[in-house]
Amino acid sequence: MLRVHTAGSVGGSTALVAASLVHSGVHERVLTVAWEKQSESNAMWALSLKQPFQVSINAGAGGYFSPIIRQYMEETQAPELIGCMVAFKDRQHALLNPYAHLHQPDLTFDQVVESPMLWEPIRYSETCPSSDGAAAMVIVNETEAENQ
Repeated sequence: MLRVHTAGSVGGSTALVAASLVHSGVHERVLTVAWEKQSESNAMWALSLKQPFQVSINAGAGGYFSPIIRQYMEETQAPELIGCMVAFKDRQHALLNPYAHLHQPDLTFDQVVESPMLWEPIRYSETCPSSDGAAAMVIVNETEAENQ
C-alpha cells in the first residue's frame, strides 16, 4: 500500500502513480482508490486574485499536470484544444447526472476556449471546483488487459 496525498489532485495523481508502477514493471496490476472531502476544509487560501494582479505561477495541481499534458499532446499529436474538447464534453455529460457538481446548460465550446489560461495549456474552464468525491481504477499491463 502506498499513500498519495496531493490535495485536490489526488485522483489524477494516484492514477499517474499506478500507471508508473505498472509501466515500470513493479506490478502487473494496481488498484488505485482516491477520495476528497473538500466540504470539511477551509479552502479560502485557494481562491485566486482577480486579474490584473494574478501572476502566472506553476504551483498546485495545474503546475504539476501542465508539463505532463504538454508532453502527451506532443507525443500523440493531440489537437491543441483537446483539453477544451474534453472539458466541454464532460460538462455536457454532467447535465445528465443530477448529482454532478457543475450544471452549466448554457456553456458553449467557445466559452471554454476563451476562458483564462491558468497553466499552459490548462484553461480555467478545464478545471474542476473543490468538491467531495471518490474514484477507483484498476490499472493493468498489456498482458493482463489482453487476458481479460
